[in-house]
Amino acid sequence: MKEGYLQMKIAEFTDKCNQIEQMLAMEGSKIRLLQEKVGEYKEIIKKLQDVQEFKNQTITEIRKENEVILENHVVSISKQLSEELKKLTMNKAEKINETIALLQKREEDITKQTEQLEQHTKKLTFLFEYNEILMMKLVNRNVLKEHDVIEMQRRSKKKAEETE
Repeated sequence: MKEGYLQMKIAEFTDKCNQIEQMLAMEGSKIRLLQEKVGEYKEIIKKLQDVQEFKNQTITEIRKENEVILENHVVSISKQLSEELKKLTMNKAEKINETIALLQKREEDITKQTEQLEQHTKKLTFLFEYNEILMMKLVNRNVLKEHDVIEMQRRSKKKAEETE
């Protein structure tokens, strides 16, 4: 809000300076005409020249002050932006760290589940092989007939499909 006010005041001062310059330029031309016509007005011309010099000094001072004010505002706004960006970056970094921690935890869980799946797969493979060998031994000892083993496999397969 101060920046807008200051810019408005600077614009007003600039306009006033321009108006004063225009008025002084007109007066200066009038004075030159008078000076050409009448040489008696040298003192007035000297005073007007002093006024012109004062005006130029005032305009120079106002411009310097305006530059200083603008530089101060630029510095303060830059600092504010820097602080806001720093806060925003910190917040985003914290969220990223939280997400990374969550992903690491999920990765650990998936690794554990993979290990358990591998163990279960090994056990299932063992049981399938054990069952196959057991069935072969039972057929070889004539406890079961091969037809019975095939029938048991067919029924087991059918029940397994039904439970899926």
